[in-house]
Amino acid sequence: MEVTYVAFRQALERMVLNTTCTCKACRNIPSLDLKFFVHYGTFMLQHLGSHIAMVGSDVNLIHRLTKNSIIEVTGFKAYTAYTQAAVDALGIGGMCGQMTLHTESYEHLGDVAMHVQDMRAVWEREKGMVRRFVDLGDALLAIEHDFDIGPSLLWDCLTKPEYRAILIGFDPHKVTGRSDGRIGPGSIYYSAHGVSATPQTIVDWQPFDQFTIEDAFMGAAMLNTLRLKSSGDTTQLTILCGKSKGPILGRIVSDLGTRLFAPRSLRKGCRELRAMIDQEIAEGKIVLSAPTTVEPQRSA
Repeated sequence: MEVTYVAFRQALERMVLNTTCTCKACRNIPSLDLKFFVHYGTFMLQHLGSHIAMVGSDVNLIHRLTKNSIIEVTGFKAYTAYTQAAVDALGIGGMCGQMTLHTESYEHLGDVAMHVQDMRAVWEREKGMVRRFVDLGDALLAIEHDFDIGPSLLWDCLTKPEYRAILIGFDPHKVTGRSDGRIGPGSIYYSAHGVSATPQTIVDWQPFDQFTIEDAFMGAAMLNTLRLKSSGDTTQLTILCGKSKGPILGRIVSDLGTRLFAPRSLRKGCRELRAMIDQEIAEGKIVLSAPTTVEPQRSA
């Protein structure tokens, strides 16, 4: 939801800057905004002529939720409203802990408890961020590997500590500094090197596209960007290792280690991570969503 809203606001700003038309629709571009509703419930599929519709009490509820008093009560003009049923089903109580509680009452449906997130606050946070990443032209090392899953699922695997440990070849692996239960900017991975643990801090976070980690070693700091590019049912992972900065001895050791050992280690980690993902798909631990084909509605 956050990624979608940020992309929407970026597109909106470009339209405002590039539009010279004075018609009413174009003048109203700055006032456009988005609202999201997330609910969990049961439904049935009903064939209505040439198309298929979802029907049921929970389907009625999600439509009724669009008529609410959220703006009047909270002042949020753009928001995501998670029903308590969705929060419980998705297990995102930690993420919703800082959101605004809100309740709506509907005839025949009763009270509906919701957690409301202010999306304009998300935009204000994101638009002021200075992006930090390794550009392909400046990379000390670039490794590519294809995975037969979508970018959102691969993103989950790359950011979870247990999968990341497989990729970089260190075990155990843990993460601290979660924000509202979520891994994101400021979170720190710790990878074991013998008796010591090296901190790896997330410094840039662009979900489903790329994220960047700053790795500290002997006083030197190096950025590593993991970039995802989707093509059909395949996602290409590109790992870009930047040049180190800091004390000269630390830079020499870090860059030399990257050139000598990282290529083989990262390629091995990619193969083992793909094998693990394939195994978990086969065992049903990871479920791939099959596309749903719905016939288009035909005019009478």
